Amino acid sequence: MSSVDGLLAQLAAMNVSLSVEDEHLVFDAPDGVLTPAHMEQIRQHRSELIKHPQVTCAGRRRFGFVRQAAPGEVIPLSFAQERLWFLERLGVGAAYNESMALSFKGRLDTAALECSIEELVRRHEILRTHFEEREGYPYQVVTDCETCHLDVQEISLRESSARPSVVRAALAQEIAHRFTLSTGPLFHARLLRFDDHDHVLLVTAHHIICDGWSLEVMRREIRALYESHRARRPSALARLPVQYSDYARWQRQRLQGDELQKPLAYWRRQLDGIEQLQLPTDRMRPAIPTFGGALVPFSLSEDLSTRLASLARAQGVTPFMLLLAAFQALLAHLSGQQDIVVGSPIAGRTHRHFEDLIGFFVNMLALRTRVSGDCTFVGLLQQVKGVALGAYEHQHLPFEKLVAELQPERDLSRQTIFQVIFAWQTFAQEFVQVTSKFDLSLYMHPTPEGWEGVFEYATDLFDVSTVERLAGYWINLLERIANNPNSLVWRIPLLSDAERHQALRVWNSSDRDRDAAPLARCHVHELLERQAAKTPHAIAVLYEDSALSYARLNRRANQLAHYLRTLNVSPEQRVAVCMHRSFDLIVALIGILKTGGAYVPLDPSYPAERLTFMICDSGAMVLLSHSELQDVLSTLPMSELDIPLIMVDGQDVHEVIAQQSEENLDARVLGLSADHLAYVIYTSGSTGLPKAVGNSIGGLQNRLSWFVQSILPSPAQTAWKTSIGFVDSVTEMLQTLLAGADAEADGPRRRRC
Repeated sequence: MSSVDGLLAQLAAMNVSLSVEDEHLVFDAPDGVLTPAHMEQIRQHRSELIKHPQVTCAGRRRFGFVRQAAPGEVIPLSFAQERLWFLERLGVGAAYNESMALSFKGRLDTAALECSIEELVRRHEILRTHFEEREGYPYQVVTDCETCHLDVQEISLRESSARPSVVRAALAQEIAHRFTLSTGPLFHARLLRFDDHDHVLLVTAHHIICDGWSLEVMRREIRALYESHRARRPSALARLPVQYSDYARWQRQRLQGDELQKPLAYWRRQLDGIEQLQLPTDRMRPAIPTFGGALVPFSLSEDLSTRLASLARAQGVTPFMLLLAAFQALLAHLSGQQDIVVGSPIAGRTHRHFEDLIGFFVNMLALRTRVSGDCTFVGLLQQVKGVALGAYEHQHLPFEKLVAELQPERDLSRQTIFQVIFAWQTFAQEFVQVTSKFDLSLYMHPTPEGWEGVFEYATDLFDVSTVERLAGYWINLLERIANNPNSLVWRIPLLSDAERHQALRVWNSSDRDRDAAPLARCHVHELLERQAAKTPHAIAVLYEDSALSYARLNRRANQLAHYLRTLNVSPEQRVAVCMHRSFDLIVALIGILKTGGAYVPLDPSYPAERLTFMICDSGAMVLLSHSELQDVLSTLPMSELDIPLIMVDGQDVHEVIAQQSEENLDARVLGLSADHLAYVIYTSGSTGLPKAVGNSIGGLQNRLSWFVQSILPSPAQTAWKTSIGFVDSVTEMLQTLLAGADAEADGPRRRRC
């Protein structure tokens, strides 16, 4: 036994333990046990003790770490790694890569850079780890470090301005690279050489072994190691006291009993009954997302940033809390929902020994806020503060463990629990992503010129113009919050004053030159009369193999109108019409309008009870129909309805109508006004009895005038295929005729797609 081993044995017998913390030798001992002689021995052997495995392992135990894995021992995955491993098995792992670019100016020592990367991989076991499977369960396998040979790509540029786009394109390739978890390697480095004095190193790793914090560790250590190797001096980096595999085992061991149940109970209460956020999107959500992503950057003015920072200090909150509250207010406005859950990444490095490690530590916090109708922004801000502080207190429960325990309904088309995330970063992250793991992500950070940010969005769901508009809403919202933080959240407008004017005044302007409008000084049927005088022989209606000209249609409608006048039909009187689409139906509807009456369309396919209700409820004084519908009409209680039934194709009635005048009726003599009813149509009645919806002659005129001017300015043939029981049938027929076009009426058994 060496003198150091003997000393350690002696100290252990006295219940004294030694450990290493930040290159310092630390001891734990009962009071009065260590004599000056013992202390002197420890000082004499300090350098040997620091390197002794027993002391290193003791350090790990001192800080709650499990022992180092024994040879052949299975190393489990952390909870976060396990989720990504599962996603990779489902074939959606391509979106889970982390990548960065490091620029090197001046002459590059490629050999020194290769040695630096090789030493980085040697320092961090996770960079030489892959994942195998045993009996359906994955585990980590750490391989030996191999010699690094950089993949160097020579790039010739015609113009130096193209360099950034070339780097972005190369990063996009790296991010899209597919790693194989079961064999590795899961870490890759590529060098872009533009010339002897301009190089860019691209470093990519699967997210299962790396997170955003880890990229900064890599950046820092590669720089430091490169400078050491180039100068031919030893590395100044301190030895790592733990490895990621230690963290994974520690996490598994720790989350048991109360350490699991207490935070789990908290999160169960917080997330009970949450709703999925329903943002308006440009496209339907695909069943399997592609994870395609894009970015929309923006910046706040220095003045606005200063005012927001002052507001945060005045309310006793951090910038993160202030911006999170504002973001949740924005999401509430966009979705119309009051219950908003936003995810937020947190470093997850709960011990300082983790800070210099490369690995997948990041955890996600589900931050839930209720934006009630009477909530002011200041009130919302204080609610968010409480939610955030509670989440920080219970942050050590991995999100993956939470999902496993809550067992929410799984949906591969969207992320679980939340689909939108927000992050406040103390540094400017370089975004070159071509992927998006969430529907929408907002990242913000401070700069000397003001706060800046970027929206990362799923291209499966959103267009760039939509997200650019969203960024404008965000800035407008923050401006109004800074101006009046006591405003009711739901009363804060998202539009700027100029946008509001454009939406309410410019786009919504319906002012028209009434003298120029085709229906300005005449009723609907009068414009048809003008069209008949202008193009008497033009085809107005096609039905099966027959055609009806404008002149003939107008004459027949006049004859029916004069006949209805003999039955005392006048303005505001309702006339029920039960016919299939045909010449007679169009003649009937126009003839009723000529009298000033309002037609009540009855679809012959409706049940007898429904038809009877509509006739009674509308107060119809006449029922026009066809003899081919005798079977339908025989089911109606005509004696109880007590109104005349007119079969317009019946021989006797047909002869009487044929004897009527073909001259137009004078609307002024009839006292017809724009306020009189044009028709009464009934709703489907899906929630009870059908409900009558009437439209005035003026309202009908406005709609038809707009259509003739804007949609159908020149003659065209259109199909009249909608059931007369629906309001669309009105415009399908009349708007075409008033434009001088021809309407083709589909028969009752003819179907169109």
